[in-house]
Formats: sequence, C-alpha cells, structure tokens
Amino acid sequence: MGITQSCIENKRNGIKIRSIKMIINDFITGPYDCYQSVMANIAAHYGHVYQTVALGKISFMYRNEKNNFIGKRIDALHMRKDLKIDELLGLERKEQPLLINCVDEMDCLLEKNIPIVVWADLYNCNWNQAYHKYHFKHYFLINGKVEGKSYVIADPFFHKFYLEQSLEELTKIADSCIVYKKKEIKQDRWNEIEEEILKDAQYYLDNDMGNNIVKFSTALKDIDFSKEFNYPQDELYAIPMLDNLKIVGEQREAYAKLLKYTGANWNKVMLEATQWLLSSAELWGKLRIYFMKMILTNSCKCDNALIVSYLENIRQLEEKTFRTILKKK
Repeated sequence: MGITQSCIENKRNGIKIRSIKMIINDFITGPYDCYQSVMANIAAHYGHVYQTVALGKISFMYRNEKNNFIGKRIDALHMRKDLKIDELLGLERKEQPLLINCVDEMDCLLEKNIPIVVWADLYNCNWNQAYHKYHFKHYFLINGKVEGKSYVIADPFFHKFYLEQSLEELTKIADSCIVYKKKEIKQDRWNEIEEEILKDAQYYLDNDMGNNIVKFSTALKDIDFSKEFNYPQDELYAIPMLDNLKIVGEQREAYAKLLKYTGANWNKVMLEATQWLLSSAELWGKLRIYFMKMILTNSCKCDNALIVSYLENIRQLEEKTFRTILKKK
C-alpha cells in the first residue's frame, strides 16, 4: 500500500509512534474543479493520462433569465453530455456506491491501493470555510488509514493533502462513497482523445458560445455594483459572477494543458491553439479582477469600452482556437 510513514507524537508520558499508510503521495494540482482534481489524481495514480479530465468542459453559456441576477445567468458548469470520461481516464466505476460504515470493505480497498472517492456537501466538511455556512457539492478522497480507526483524507481541490477523520466524523460528512478501479486502456487511446477534442470544438461552435459571450457583454452595460450592498446575503449580486468567471477561466487553463499534452502527438498547429486559449484564460482573469476592484471601491458603473474590448478579444481567440482544431478533420 502506497507508502508507510511513521508519525511521532510527543506525549507527557513518553513518545507514541503511529503507522500512517497513504496511497497517493504526490498530488496533481492545477486549474481543476473538485471532481476533476479527484479524477486526475486517481488516473495519475494508476499511471494513466490525467489531462483528459478537461474534456467536455469548455463552453460559455449565458441564459437571459429575468429572475436571476447577472452572475447567476452564467452556466459555468455546463458540459457536453455524450462524454464517457471514466473510460478515457482508464477508470472503471463500481456501479453500487459503498456505504461508509462498511469498514471491512473500505479497509480492504485501501490495502489494495485503491483510493475511495467521497461525494459530499461542503457544509459538512470541517476543513474548509464553507463548513456549516454554505451548501456546495464536493468531492474528496479517502487516501489511506492511520493505525487505529482514523482515515486519511485528501482534498486536492483545497490543497489539503493530509487530514485525519474518524469513522464517526466521516459518517457525518457523507453516507456513501464511489470506487474507481483501474481499467486497461485501448491501444488507440490517442485517436479517442483527439476525437473527443474535435467533438468539443464542434460543440463550442454549434452552440454559438461566441454569441453567448456577446450577450454577456451586452448585459454588463447595465450592471450596477451598488446593488451588492443592498440585497440579502443569499442573493449576492456580483459574488456569483466572480465565482463563475473564475471557473470559466480555469476551464480554459485546464483545456490548454490538455491541448499542450496532445499537441506533441498531434501537430504544431495545436500548440498555437494552446497559446490562444491561454490568452483567453488570462483575459477572463483580468475581467474578474476588474470587477473585484469595482466592488471593493463601491463603484456603481463600469468602463463599458474596456469590458467590451476584453470580451470581444476573448470571443475571437476562442473561436479561432476551435476553428483551428476542426481543421484537423
């Protein structure tokens, strides 16, 4: 099992040595959401290509819903539905969830070097600032066990790589967990990955993501950040927009990592497309920082010309990226 470490604790009555067994010791971190972070680390643990976790999540959907504030109209988690990401990562998901109180089965999996995925509510996770405050779906790993009854938790999304939780604490966080076992990868996996990238590019253009960016740009002309201070906390005006723009920017970074990795096996044009997508990610980040400054200075109106310029550059860069990818066909 992974690596066995010794933890020495100073006690008044002497020194206590505990054996700590962890499966994953070198973690993948990067511009990934919590689900991608967990899946990337499991894939890397099994010796498979982890960059493919970015597939299917490269879009920008803006929905003109009158009942929602502008930030909540961004569907930052929108993804292509016909994607079998488990197979592309070389993972096989056990159909039935594993109950966390099935201690013998959990311990058996950990002894076999199989990390366990927990799907939980951040509200119940006592190692982050959302604890007993906000409800968000979240993924983390059971990555090993401490001699005795405590389990080792790893939450790569929050860069928490060693957390001890008792079985009692775990059952308060979630009822069940998910098991992914290693699956043999097909010999033509590069063809499969390239085909999914082509599908993503076609999906981006077919669903007119560029026009969604234009709609968002148009809506921003009427934004008034003073409302941020006039609404109840559960209806924050700008904060959802800042959160969603962060996700959108990170999705571009993650996809650029995928294009860079596959580009070496594809062609030099892909490396150029990678740079365009990284430039887009940088502009999404600049836009988010600009809005953050507006909120902190309690400014009411934005520089519309600057916003339009940022978003138009983003639209051109992204459309050029995916049109270039489709030329591979």
